[in-house]
Amino acid sequence: DEAVLASVQLGDGGKFAHWVLRPDGGKTKVSGFDDGVIAAAIGPDAALYMISRAGAPKGKILKVPLATPTLAKAQVIVAEGNASIVTSAWSHSLTITRDRLFVSTIDGGPSQVRMFDHAGKVQGTLPLPDVSAVSEVEALPSGDVFYAVSTYTRPTYYARWHAESGKSEETKLRITSPVNFDDSEVVREFAVSKDGTRVPLNIIRRKGTALTGQNP
Repeated sequence: DEAVLASVQLGDGGKFAHWVLRPDGGKTKVSGFDDGVIAAAIGPDAALYMISRAGAPKGKILKVPLATPTLAKAQVIVAEGNASIVTSAWSHSLTITRDRLFVSTIDGGPSQVRMFDHAGKVQGTLPLPDVSAVSEVEALPSGDVFYAVSTYTRPTYYARWHAESGKSEETKLRITSPVNFDDSEVVREFAVSKDGTRVPLNIIRRKGTALTGQNP
Protein backbone atom coordinates (compact mmCIF):
# COMPACT_ATOMS: atom_id res chain seq x y z
CA ASP A 1 0.00 0.00 0.00
CA GLU A 2 1.26 3.43 -0.93
CA ALA A 3 0.19 7.04 -0.45
CA VAL A 4 -1.52 8.80 -3.35
CA LEU A 5 -1.24 12.43 -4.39
CA ALA A 6 -4.48 14.21 -5.29
CA SER A 7 -4.25 17.51 -7.18
CA VAL A 8 -7.29 19.75 -7.65
CA GLN A 9 -7.34 22.66 -10.13
CA LEU A 10 -9.44 25.76 -9.53
CA GLY A 11 -10.94 26.44 -12.96
CA ASP A 12 -8.39 27.39 -15.62
CA GLY A 13 -6.59 30.09 -13.65
CA GLY A 14 -3.50 28.02 -12.86
CA LYS A 15 -4.26 27.56 -9.15
CA PHE A 16 -3.97 24.12 -7.58
CA ALA A 17 -4.47 22.45 -4.20
CA HIS A 18 -2.65 19.22 -3.29
CA TRP A 19 -3.52 16.45 -0.83
CA VAL A 20 -1.72 13.28 0.25
CA LEU A 21 -4.12 10.36 0.73
CA ARG A 22 -2.84 7.54 2.92
CA PRO A 23 -3.73 3.84 2.67
CA ASP A 24 -5.46 3.96 6.07
CA GLY A 25 -7.92 6.53 4.76
CA GLY A 26 -6.24 9.54 6.32
CA LYS A 27 -5.42 12.64 4.30
CA THR A 28 -3.14 15.64 4.66
CA LYS A 29 -3.57 18.96 2.86
CA VAL A 30 -0.17 19.91 1.47
CA SER A 31 -1.03 23.22 -0.17
CA GLY A 32 -4.04 25.36 -1.00
CA PHE A 33 -5.07 27.31 -4.10
CA ASP A 34 -3.26 30.46 -2.99
CA ASP A 35 0.01 28.84 -1.90
CA GLY A 36 1.65 28.93 -5.35
CA VAL A 37 2.34 25.18 -5.69
CA ILE A 38 1.41 24.39 -9.28
CA ALA A 39 2.55 20.77 -9.57
CA ALA A 40 3.67 17.95 -7.31
CA ALA A 41 4.85 14.35 -7.52
CA ILE A 42 5.74 11.57 -5.10
CA GLY A 43 9.31 10.30 -5.48
CA PRO A 44 10.69 6.80 -4.93
CA ASP A 45 12.54 8.05 -1.83
CA ALA A 46 9.39 8.59 0.27
CA ALA A 47 9.44 12.33 -0.43
CA LEU A 48 7.08 14.78 -2.07
CA TYR A 49 8.51 17.10 -4.73
CA MET A 50 6.69 20.31 -5.67
CA ILE A 51 7.00 23.09 -8.23
CA SER A 52 6.24 26.42 -6.55
CA ARG A 53 5.92 29.93 -7.99
CA ALA A 54 5.51 31.56 -4.58
CA GLY A 55 8.11 34.34 -4.61
CA ALA A 56 9.60 32.69 -7.72
CA PRO A 57 7.66 33.55 -10.92
CA LYS A 58 9.85 31.22 -13.00
CA GLY A 59 9.47 28.34 -10.56
CA LYS A 60 11.47 26.56 -7.87
CA ILE A 61 11.52 22.97 -6.60
CA LEU A 62 10.52 22.12 -3.03
CA LYS A 63 10.97 18.80 -1.22
CA VAL A 64 9.32 17.51 1.94
CA PRO A 65 9.24 14.05 3.60
CA LEU A 66 6.09 12.16 2.71
CA ALA A 67 5.60 11.38 6.41
CA THR A 68 5.11 15.10 7.14
CA PRO A 69 3.90 16.57 3.82
CA THR A 70 3.28 20.20 4.71
CA LEU A 71 4.63 23.40 3.19
CA ALA A 72 5.95 24.47 6.58
CA LYS A 73 8.44 21.58 6.50
CA ALA A 74 9.38 21.87 2.80
CA GLN A 75 12.88 22.87 1.71
CA VAL A 76 13.97 24.55 -1.52
CA ILE A 77 16.29 22.12 -3.31
CA VAL A 78 16.32 23.86 -6.73
CA ALA A 79 16.19 27.65 -6.61
CA GLU A 80 14.57 29.82 -9.29
CA GLY A 81 16.79 30.18 -12.35
CA ASN A 82 16.90 32.22 -15.55
CA ALA A 83 14.66 29.77 -17.44
CA SER A 84 11.04 29.13 -16.56
CA ILE A 85 9.92 25.68 -15.41
CA VAL A 86 7.33 24.40 -17.86
CA THR A 87 3.95 23.32 -16.58
CA SER A 88 1.00 22.22 -18.68
CA ALA A 89 -1.78 19.66 -18.70
CA TRP A 90 -0.09 17.59 -21.41
CA SER A 91 3.58 17.55 -20.42
CA HIS A 92 5.59 16.41 -17.43
CA SER A 93 7.74 19.26 -16.15
CA LEU A 94 9.08 17.30 -13.18
CA THR A 95 10.09 13.68 -13.77
CA ILE A 96 11.54 11.63 -10.92
CA THR A 97 13.59 8.48 -11.42
CA ARG A 98 15.19 6.29 -8.77
CA ASP A 99 18.14 8.68 -8.37
CA ARG A 100 17.49 11.84 -10.42
CA LEU A 101 15.13 14.71 -11.07
CA PHE A 102 14.48 15.87 -14.62
CA VAL A 103 13.14 19.44 -14.74
CA SER A 104 11.82 20.76 -18.06
CA THR A 105 12.41 24.46 -18.63
CA ILE A 106 11.97 26.97 -21.44
CA ASP A 107 14.11 30.04 -22.10
CA GLY A 108 12.65 32.32 -24.74
CA GLY A 109 11.44 29.39 -26.84
CA PRO A 110 13.81 26.37 -26.92
CA SER A 111 13.50 23.62 -24.33
CA GLN A 112 16.09 22.45 -21.85
CA VAL A 113 15.80 19.54 -19.43
CA ARG A 114 18.02 19.97 -16.38
CA MET A 115 19.10 17.00 -14.28
CA PHE A 116 19.56 16.97 -10.50
CA ASP A 117 20.03 14.34 -7.83
CA HIS A 118 17.32 13.98 -5.18
CA ALA A 119 19.05 16.60 -3.03
CA GLY A 120 19.01 19.19 -5.82
CA LYS A 121 22.66 18.90 -6.88
CA VAL A 122 23.16 19.68 -10.57
CA GLN A 123 23.83 16.61 -12.74
CA GLY A 124 23.89 18.21 -16.19
CA THR A 125 21.27 18.45 -18.93
CA LEU A 126 19.48 16.00 -21.17
CA PRO A 127 21.13 15.83 -24.63
CA LEU A 128 19.01 17.78 -27.12
CA PRO A 129 19.43 19.30 -30.60
CA ASP A 130 19.85 23.06 -30.79
CA VAL A 131 16.54 24.99 -30.85
CA SER A 132 14.28 22.07 -30.03
CA ALA A 133 11.17 21.37 -27.99
CA VAL A 134 10.60 18.54 -25.50
CA SER A 135 6.96 17.57 -25.04
CA GLU A 136 7.29 14.79 -22.45
CA VAL A 137 9.84 13.00 -20.28
CA GLU A 138 8.87 9.60 -18.88
CA ALA A 139 10.74 7.71 -16.14
CA LEU A 140 11.63 4.06 -16.72
CA PRO A 141 12.19 1.47 -13.93
CA SER A 142 15.88 1.18 -14.86
CA GLY A 143 16.53 4.85 -14.07
CA ASP A 144 16.54 5.73 -17.77
CA VAL A 145 14.12 8.24 -19.27
CA PHE A 146 12.13 8.23 -22.50
CA TYR A 147 11.48 11.62 -24.07
CA ALA A 148 9.89 13.24 -27.12
CA VAL A 149 11.75 15.85 -29.18
CA SER A 150 10.79 18.00 -32.17
CA THR A 151 12.53 20.77 -34.08
CA TYR A 152 11.63 23.28 -36.80
CA THR A 153 13.00 20.91 -39.43
CA ARG A 154 12.05 17.52 -37.99
CA PRO A 155 8.76 16.09 -36.67
CA THR A 156 8.53 14.51 -33.22
CA TYR A 157 10.79 11.55 -32.48
CA TYR A 158 11.50 9.66 -29.28
CA ALA A 159 14.87 9.11 -27.63
CA ARG A 160 16.05 7.15 -24.60
CA TRP A 161 18.58 8.50 -22.13
CA HIS A 162 20.64 5.82 -20.40
CA ALA A 163 21.47 6.43 -16.74
CA GLU A 164 24.48 4.11 -16.82
CA SER A 165 26.25 5.80 -19.73
CA GLY A 166 24.73 9.28 -19.54
CA LYS A 167 24.11 9.13 -23.30
CA SER A 168 20.97 9.24 -25.43
CA GLU A 169 19.97 7.24 -28.47
CA GLU A 170 17.06 7.63 -30.84
CA THR A 171 14.44 4.90 -30.86
CA LYS A 172 12.41 3.69 -33.83
CA LEU A 173 9.36 5.57 -32.59
CA ARG A 174 8.99 8.73 -34.66
CA ILE A 175 6.60 10.76 -36.77
CA THR A 176 7.54 10.91 -40.44
CA SER A 177 6.95 13.66 -42.98
CA PRO A 178 6.69 13.58 -46.79
CA VAL A 179 8.86 16.70 -46.83
CA ASN A 180 12.61 16.49 -46.18
CA PHE A 181 14.42 19.41 -44.56
CA ASP A 182 17.93 17.92 -44.50
CA ASP A 183 19.10 20.82 -46.69
CA SER A 184 17.93 23.38 -44.10
CA GLU A 185 19.29 24.73 -40.83
CA VAL A 186 17.94 26.72 -37.90
CA VAL A 187 19.94 29.64 -36.54
CA ARG A 188 18.96 31.41 -33.33
CA GLU A 189 19.71 35.12 -33.22
CA PHE A 190 18.57 38.11 -31.18
CA ALA A 191 17.24 41.45 -32.40
CA VAL A 192 17.58 44.44 -30.06
CA SER A 193 14.53 46.71 -29.79
CA LYS A 194 14.65 50.46 -29.23
CA ASP A 195 14.39 50.04 -25.44
CA GLY A 196 17.27 47.55 -25.40
CA THR A 197 15.16 44.39 -25.07
CA ARG A 198 16.78 41.36 -26.71
CA VAL A 199 14.08 39.66 -28.80
CA PRO A 200 14.78 36.03 -29.81
CA LEU A 201 14.62 35.29 -33.53
CA ASN A 202 14.75 31.82 -35.10
CA ILE A 203 15.89 31.80 -38.74
CA ILE A 204 15.21 28.77 -40.95
CA ARG A 205 17.31 28.86 -44.08
CA ARG A 206 18.89 26.62 -46.68
CA LYS A 207 22.35 25.44 -45.68
CA GLY A 208 25.06 27.48 -47.36
CA THR A 209 22.87 30.56 -47.85
CA ALA A 210 25.11 33.54 -48.64
CA LEU A 211 24.61 36.31 -46.07
CA THR A 212 24.51 39.12 -48.63
CA GLY A 213 21.24 40.69 -47.48
CA GLN A 214 19.63 39.73 -50.80
CA ASN A 215 18.36 36.25 -49.90
CA PRO A 216 14.92 35.70 -48.30
